[in-house]
Amino acid sequence: MIDIVFPKDNEQEFIDIAKRLKLKGLCFVYPDVKSKETLDELRKNTKLKIYHGLLVDHKTAGKSKADLLIAKSGEHDRFLIEQGKANLLFELEQSSRKDFMHQKNAGLNQVLCRLASEKNKIIGFSFFSVLKAKPRQQSRTFGRMMQNVMVCRKYEVNMCLASFAEDPFDMRSQYELMSFGVNIGMHAKEAKDAVISVSDHIAKKKRRA
Repeated sequence: MIDIVFPKDNEQEFIDIAKRLKLKGLCFVYPDVKSKETLDELRKNTKLKIYHGLLVDHKTAGKSKADLLIAKSGEHDRFLIEQGKANLLFELEQSSRKDFMHQKNAGLNQVLCRLASEKNKIIGFSFFSVLKAKPRQQSRTFGRMMQNVMVCRKYEVNMCLASFAEDPFDMRSQYELMSFGVNIGMHAKEAKDAVISVSDHIAKKKRRA
């Protein structure tokens, strides 16, 4: 699998831990475009596949180029799914919005899921967002993730499981992430597909280029 991570001038540390976890590659996500020379230098010194991810928003998603364009959930989710060029949207469960009386306000609904399915967008489930949450927030996040898994399944939306780690030691192996997926309500096959969805997406994107 290819994990999605957010380095801060510590790419080599991520690479070292990724090798221990037997990962096949890493998608390094940056807030701005990283030079090709820097990424090529990283690729030269490892057998891991190294990809360039870019964190975008509703203003930059249509103008940016990278192996993977990633957007954090916010006020403009519909635009990012319907019109933006972002490939993956994550942390939908982290909003401060209040839950409804009989249902979690988990960030996804049938309209967004239909659009995500039509536009071939990926909904990301972040292990780090659970890891960093306080105990009460963890329970809420798990509940919202479970609801989002159900609605993604109903509308056949592509799902992604990744660590989204900001520290190398917060990464997890493929099997730990699959177990996390099952814990938030994915079927075993869904969890298996979700840990390889990013690598499949990048491969298809490169074939079309």
